[in-house]
Amino acid sequence: MELIWKYPLYIIPLTTGYASVVDSQDPGKPVHSLVVFTELEKAERAMAQWEISGSPRALSNAREFAWLLRNLQAPVSQIAVDLEPTDDEVNARWSISVEEMLQEHLVVDYSPWNYPVYVLAKKDGFACIEGVGPDGGQLTALALFASEEKLAQYVDDTREGGKRFELSDLAQTRKFLSRLNARVTAVALNPLSVDGKRSAKHCFSLETLLSKYLVNEAPEA
Repeated sequence: MELIWKYPLYIIPLTTGYASVVDSQDPGKPVHSLVVFTELEKAERAMAQWEISGSPRALSNAREFAWLLRNLQAPVSQIAVDLEPTDDEVNARWSISVEEMLQEHLVVDYSPWNYPVYVLAKKDGFACIEGVGPDGGQLTALALFASEEKLAQYVDDTREGGKRFELSDLAQTRKFLSRLNARVTAVALNPLSVDGKRSAKHCFSLETLLSKYLVNEAPEA
């Protein structure tokens, strides 16, 4: 079975744990399923229908989803996605066991950001900032933004022209970074421009990103 979903996903927090449903078609073997929604509006509608106060919790990436699934408490053993809250039976868009999701479908990556991310494309390449590397030499870092808003703010502050370019997932980002000009040796996350000086709180070596962070954790064997 091929499963397709995008983050964020949404779950419903309760006082102890998260909302689940019970399918008791077989009275001797009731199945407990964690309720997961692919859209915020669907989760909010379910909470209203079930008269649950509060707000849905977002799962922003595969790391968060995998951590949740690995820490679910018995007897929850299934996942029910986009459950219809008005149905008396468990009628989800699709259902799968927690074990199968972890072993066969959920691929975790270690990117230090959530996707999509954005860069500023220019006529001669992509927007970068200059800095000093660990060896004291000059360092050129690609300007990478975790949101469209942060990119727009940078453009407003620097008056730097260009076109927004979106990197939607790990595979595309690895390919993009691997093909950068050789002079670019780092990535500056969400750089700012203050009084004409450009800087970033978080800067990653390109080599470290490609070897340690922008990698997949294969589904469990």
